[in-house]
Amino acid sequence: MQAIAIFGITLVLMGAAFAIPVSAVRSRAIRDHDTPVLGAVILEFGLGGINLLALAWFAITGEISVSGIGYGTLPLIAGVLGLRTVLRKINGTLRSVHLLIAAVLTLVGFPGYFAPPVAGLVTMIATSLYLGGLIRNPRTLLRTLDPRN
Repeated sequence: MQAIAIFGITLVLMGAAFAIPVSAVRSRAIRDHDTPVLGAVILEFGLGGINLLALAWFAITGEISVSGIGYGTLPLIAGVLGLRTVLRKINGTLRSVHLLIAAVLTLVGFPGYFAPPVAGLVTMIATSLYLGGLIRNPRTLLRTLDPRN
């Protein structure tokens, strides 16, 4: 039953990670190349927050050591770094450095998730989205890859 609930929450967060950035671009609240980064931030805060609460509970009940909570904070730190990049409209080399650090923190934080299948899925998606944020003009890339041209 818990696995089904976790899977359901994961699906809802993935839907939000798609819908919120797309609507933000349409309303001109963020730039095109910030869309994947904002999607990764939503995944990191949503599932990373749930994961950190679960790890804290496991540490309180003595099922894991307190040192395991450190890994659980890494996805949240990556989310803060990605959100800072989007909100401050950072460009250039600093943007690349922020997004690469966020991707690395996401990968390093993988062992901190309490549900390995969810961890693998979220880590792959969030890392891909952070790296996708390095593309300066995603519309040009999509036009280039469009088979109808």
